[in-house]
Amino acid sequence: MGAIHETKTACSHGVDSPPNPASLFEQLGCGEAGRSQRRTFRASLGSSCFTSSRFGSVVIGEPVAFVTGASEGIGRAVATHLVRLGYRTVAAARSSRRLDELATEAGVIPVTVDVVDEQTVTRTVNRVESEIGPIDLLVNNAGIAGHSGVSWEQEPLEWWEVVEVSLRGTFLCSHAVLLEMIRRKRGRIVNLSSGAAANPIPDDYNARINSAYMASKAAVNRFTEALAAEAGSFGVTVFAISPGRVKTKMWREAVVEDWDEPNAWSAPELAAELVACIASGALDDHSGQFIHAAYDDWRTMAGL
Repeated sequence: MGAIHETKTACSHGVDSPPNPASLFEQLGCGEAGRSQRRTFRASLGSSCFTSSRFGSVVIGEPVAFVTGASEGIGRAVATHLVRLGYRTVAAARSSRRLDELATEAGVIPVTVDVVDEQTVTRTVNRVESEIGPIDLLVNNAGIAGHSGVSWEQEPLEWWEVVEVSLRGTFLCSHAVLLEMIRRKRGRIVNLSSGAAANPIPDDYNARINSAYMASKAAVNRFTEALAAEAGSFGVTVFAISPGRVKTKMWREAVVEDWDEPNAWSAPELAAELVACIASGALDDHSGQFIHAAYDDWRTMAGL
């Protein structure tokens, strides 16, 4: 993981927050300060969309996190970080091979799922909640960037796929977990957005960033605001975050000129630390907001 940000004050936890391991706040500082804990979970599942037939022996009181797009990049960093903080972390993605590797390396519970398939999402969430436990934290990270180029030269179905993964996927996963969160009057949802959702487009814009990506992430921000307003009175908080400019392979085409420039990138672990801070409850007063991991002073916002 990345460098640890030292703080003298631990993240606060509200009365209605999900239970956490005793060591969570010692580790937090909204980072990973302290010892890491890895648990190997084992229990029979039988046939399902889970890539492994076994997941961990459930420890009562451990919170459950569900992270989409977890096989690589930001999602992988977030899932790994949450396991180290003591979460039973379900890592979801379309690539079973990479998920199995992550399960071996980090102790996540791997599950293959296509976030734009409503039936699969609903079935997966229901099974997670019945066999692992209610989901305390949902991280909607799954997304694709699409191809660079002006809109009129894009293939319509490819353009729309970008919107579906970012927006429909975020909606479907949120929809699947919300009834149980509302019933328990507790839960947190983090939606991965981007600076591309809000940054002004310059006059010399070169269409390196797909317009569907920008539009879908702007929609995710607005959906976040609406969902936070709708669910707030039920104890559920919702956030949109930008991880900063993270060097993942989906951006190779769009930012080729800066690919080998080390100062142009944010570490994926920074987004993981922000997610952990949100999970702790320290930012609950900012539900509905868009928080940039690299540019917003979210540690001060959290009272650290």
